Amino acid sequence: VYGYDKLDKFSLSLLNNAAFINDDLLDKKINIYEFNNITNEVEFVFNKISDLLINGVNINQIKLMNVTSEYIPYLKRLSKFYNIPINIPTNSIYGTKIVNYFLELVKNNASKSDIVEKLECFKESSLYSTIINLINKYVDFDNLNEIYELLLYDIKNTKLPKKNYKNIVDIIDIFDYVDESNYVFLVGFNNGNIPVLYKDEDYITDNIKEEVVMSDTNDLNRISNINTINAIRRINNLFISYK
Repeated sequence: VYGYDKLDKFSLSLLNNAAFINDDLLDKKINIYEFNNITNEVEFVFNKISDLLINGVNINQIKLMNVTSEYIPYLKRLSKFYNIPINIPTNSIYGTKIVNYFLELVKNNASKSDIVEKLECFKESSLYSTIINLINKYVDFDNLNEIYELLLYDIKNTKLPKKNYKNIVDIIDIFDYVDESNYVFLVGFNNGNIPVLYKDEDYITDNIKEEVVMSDTNDLNRISNINTINAIRRINNLFISYK
């Protein structure tokens, strides 16, 4: 297990004899930059990236971290303005040609066999197997129209396959491996954004979690804080900012 110093009780129960591998924590002062708004924050990031590129840093060594959906429009706009390519996360498969066709068949109460047969024309599509897997997920339902809302939810929450590009600034998760030569810009360092904040709203509530060997909300938040702080302390070249 890499990157997680602490795990919740349930995860630990599944990982008997697991080895925890962690880099040494850096003991150094970390500057945190404050901005009045998101535009100023993202402009600061692009200016810093420009300086790094001018000074000979390889663009593949530059990473963005903790990028939430609200940052995407600003990154797209300034990426073009600064001519610095960013590997923006892909959208969901919702709205693609094959998905629109599939949903139309479902709405019209087509049988599963008819749907699979008619989807054959999209067999070369990279999303063909995704749709077939989705159909197989609901094997107990003969009429997919009965679960249309469930299908729609799944589709909207299924991302298009991420393409790996070279010579581009990549967006990574806070618990991804970071090489010591990488330069990382952690944006959106705001309360509620990071660390992940858990609430007592799970199907299994705090008052019975102890009985089923699960961490309660307080424990999950404590673990989240520890793991986030330690993940930050492992990054050698780090810029933290918030709006």
